[in-house]
Amino acid sequence: MNVSLAPYLDGFPVGPELSKRFGVHVCVDQDTRAFLVGDRWFGQGRGRRKFAAVYIGEALGGALYLNGHLYRGSAGAGEIGHTTVQLNGHVCQCGRRGCWETIASLRC
Repeated sequence: MNVSLAPYLDGFPVGPELSKRFGVHVCVDQDTRAFLVGDRWFGQGRGRRKFAAVYIGEALGGALYLNGHLYRGSAGAGEIGHTTVQLNGHVCQCGRRGCWETIASLRC
């Protein structure tokens, strides 16, 4: 598991360790998708069949809940922070230049 915001956890089996500790099934997911699921259970998304969540913090991401299901898309979906918005912008952690995340996140 690669944890870009907590690199000291790279390779650590987070899911199995939490499952062992708490005795429940654990699903470890991308941060914005996990944020959306929390919002579906406890927040503004509660009871809704369709909504979107946008996370702006150390990273920039989005997630969709469509027809009662978390939407993943063909390539995982939600990495809106890595959309190029400035052709000659700063180098992003993903290696490209001018990603939205280099301008609109706390990491800038």
